[in-house]
Amino acid sequence: MKKVFLSVMCLIIVQSIFAQKSEYDSIIGTPIKIGNLLVAQYNFPEKMTWEHAQAACAKLGKGWRLPTQDELHELYLNQDSIGFIDNFDFWSSTEGMSTNPKIHIIVSVYSSGHAESEDDEYYGVRAVYSEIADKNINVPNSEPQNANLILGNKVKIGNLEIAENDLLVKMSWDDAKAAIAKLGNGWRLPNKDELNLIYKNKVKFKNYLNNFYWSSSLQGEYVWWQYFKDGTQQYQGKNLDAFVFAIRTIK
Repeated sequence: MKKVFLSVMCLIIVQSIFAQKSEYDSIIGTPIKIGNLLVAQYNFPEKMTWEHAQAACAKLGKGWRLPTQDELHELYLNQDSIGFIDNFDFWSSTEGMSTNPKIHIIVSVYSSGHAESEDDEYYGVRAVYSEIADKNINVPNSEPQNANLILGNKVKIGNLEIAENDLLVKMSWDDAKAAIAKLGNGWRLPNKDELNLIYKNKVKFKNYLNNFYWSSSLQGEYVWWQYFKDGTQQYQGKNLDAFVFAIRTIK
């Protein structure tokens, strides 16, 4: 009798695992390509808290995750292509400008605007997967042989050569310098004036986000960065995270 009970329990567990895998596969479906992102074909069927949303995306495997605030807004702008909208708001992975670690950014489908929200509230979830990020080219420990994936078709402006792709993942200033140093051959962070030049020519680049990018320019203990949504420059602490463009001077 005991053996029969154990056999039944094992069968139930196995069926549960396969049912869960099937559910996840049905969410990914046939991914939709938006820029450098692959977007799951379907939303998760239920609203959930931010922590549950993070865990649910991770269970899809192979780097599937919550989109950043800017990526989520891009999904909104491309909703006709991806069937994005249900009648509720969606979680991003981006933390709000707040000292409260439970504050994260949602994107409202009603106004396409951004709003802060507590992570124990319930919102919709759409998973994304970054093709470039999956190649581990955008973290400080990336290997030099992956450099061509970042540099792409380099953009020339005057005597400057700029990588076609940013490094996609936010990082601290020290990590940004270390990541670019691994590209070799004179690649470096742009100074604040060069960064502003990149901002003014941002339409020439394969990917960029309306977010903060590091420069190499110091202001005492702080570093200048630039907001690519409106061009604002300001200085911030080195331990904060921002995105990164690689640049070098050519003859």
